[in-house]
Amino acid sequence: MVRVILSAIVSFAATNFDEIFILSAFFGRCDSHREERDISIGHLSGMVILTGLSILTALGWRLLPTQYIHLLGIFPIALAAWEIFKYIRGRIHPETVHKKVKSILPDVGLAAQIMIMSLVHGLDNIGIYAAMFVRYNALEIAVTAVVFAVMTELWCMLSEKLVHFRTLHDFLHKHAFWLIPLIYLYLGLHVLMH
Repeated sequence: MVRVILSAIVSFAATNFDEIFILSAFFGRCDSHREERDISIGHLSGMVILTGLSILTALGWRLLPTQYIHLLGIFPIALAAWEIFKYIRGRIHPETVHKKVKSILPDVGLAAQIMIMSLVHGLDNIGIYAAMFVRYNALEIAVTAVVFAVMTELWCMLSEKLVHFRTLHDFLHKHAFWLIPLIYLYLGLHVLMH
């Protein structure tokens, strides 16, 4: 079970690393505790939906012959390549993401904006999560879902604190371009080889 928990932590951190910057952009303009709570609720709602979609995808993948399941490791490796491509092309700044969400849904509450942003931003995570879930039994899936929920709240707390630590924010922002693809690559190779 320790392996499952560690895999859940690593995969969550890898797939949501850059969301820290997006969330910190939202937390940076909060005027009340209610807005901070809405950001946390919205992000958790988005993660619950993504996790549910990943479980459904994994259940569909279980129809594949077992000798081919390890090939699902290609998804995280493809995401590593995509992250490198995005970096070369120029990363999207958190302010740009916020403006896009705001322009599409100007009358929706903050929690709904964050939920939609988390969904749109995290759709590519479904391949990674499903590649893990396809090998797990019901208990391991449940444990992973709980770890994801705890990590989501931790991510919100870190994002809120990051607003006040400019040096740490700048360091993470500067080095995220190589950390994320490396973690995706590790996850993909792990699935391919096991």
